Amino acid sequence: MNTRNARQRVAMRPVLAVAIPVLVESCLRILLGNVDQWMLSDFSDTAVAAVGNANQVMNMGIMVLEMVCSATTIILSQYIGANREKDVSKLYTLSLGMILILSVLLSLVLVGLRRQIFIWMNIPQELTNDASLYLAIVGGTLVFQGVFMGASAILRSHILMREIMIGSIGMNVVNVILNFVLINGYGPFPRLGVWGAAVSTAVSRAVGAVFLMAFMLRRLDIHLELSALIKPDLRLVGRIFRVGLPAAGDSISYTCMQMVLLSLINTFGTVAVTARVYVGSVLPFVYIFASSLATATQVKVGHLVGGRQPDMAMRLVQKSTKISMCVSFGLSLLLLAGCREVFGLFTRDELVLDMIRSILMVDVFLELGRAVNLTMIRALLSAGDTSYPMYCAFSSMWGVGVFLSFVLGKWLGLGVVGIWIGMAADEWCRGIAFLIRWKSGKWIEKRLL
Repeated sequence: MNTRNARQRVAMRPVLAVAIPVLVESCLRILLGNVDQWMLSDFSDTAVAAVGNANQVMNMGIMVLEMVCSATTIILSQYIGANREKDVSKLYTLSLGMILILSVLLSLVLVGLRRQIFIWMNIPQELTNDASLYLAIVGGTLVFQGVFMGASAILRSHILMREIMIGSIGMNVVNVILNFVLINGYGPFPRLGVWGAAVSTAVSRAVGAVFLMAFMLRRLDIHLELSALIKPDLRLVGRIFRVGLPAAGDSISYTCMQMVLLSLINTFGTVAVTARVYVGSVLPFVYIFASSLATATQVKVGHLVGGRQPDMAMRLVQKSTKISMCVSFGLSLLLLAGCREVFGLFTRDELVLDMIRSILMVDVFLELGRAVNLTMIRALLSAGDTSYPMYCAFSSMWGVGVFLSFVLGKWLGLGVVGIWIGMAADEWCRGIAFLIRWKSGKWIEKRLL
């Protein structure tokens, strides 16, 4: 038993070393998504709610790009573990090219249909103009986010997390400085509000994309070839979609679920929308460690599976799950205890603060299930077991999460708290299903190579 525990501890050391820069990078990425909302809180709560709705739509577009990025990381990790250098080189150009094409198409959809999307989401009339303005600017420049994500996926598979972290730091610094200057006006600049926040985000993402792309080309000595796009390797394209579609299925389904639930929350009024936006902007810092450790574990599992070491992968994932649950539980309790101090920085509305506290009481239980879910699904995906997680995601999110949210939140009158109970039930159902799948060992048969 002591020998087994020693092996587990040794297995976790390199994973934690990778998880730390992932943690910092993830924090910075979340900041980039939410700093607009935080800095707009001095401008108006209406602007915060509008940008929160616009970001929910943006997340849908980002999840589509994540399909290719997830497949790139999963396939590259196994190729690297198996020393398949020739296929690695092809995948660089092909994945980046696909991301560019998808980014342009998504920008056209988001900008062209933005008002129709917000009508479908039941956004209050007073939020529509600001939400449309923000989405037009940020959604129209989605290509920069796509390039940053593609370069990150390639660097992540090579465990070059520190470089991604540096790129994220640069983006956040640019975004905060421009927000400070443009949102409320500083010096010769007028007070631009939501317009200023959108421009700041777009410019900062462009800076990050250029930096990370230049570093990737230099550090990995990559030579992108147009021939790989003109005459693509159809076998590799098929593998990207075969892995990427199911791998992104969970994220896309989750984002769609969140949009449906947000449309329901929008019918509860501006107080409910504002409370949900503030909670949604802070909660990522509760599960950020679990997500970062899951990402580091995912890359290591890919290397281990590619190198035909499933037993080590099994022990690694079990240890990561236990650590994630403990940390997420502790952080969720801390946020609940300091609820008024944290959210009092953004709003003084007592109705909003009371609603936030009620949400966080339920979220303590949600985070435990999310910790299991995050670790297990990424481990399964990295091992090549992509279909089972997708089917579980669709069944649980819509059959449990959405169904219970409508029953409890709308029909039984529990409001946003009822919706959070439905989401917690979904997280636990998926986490248990993925845990059973992992312990069964069936994922070993799904390796890509």
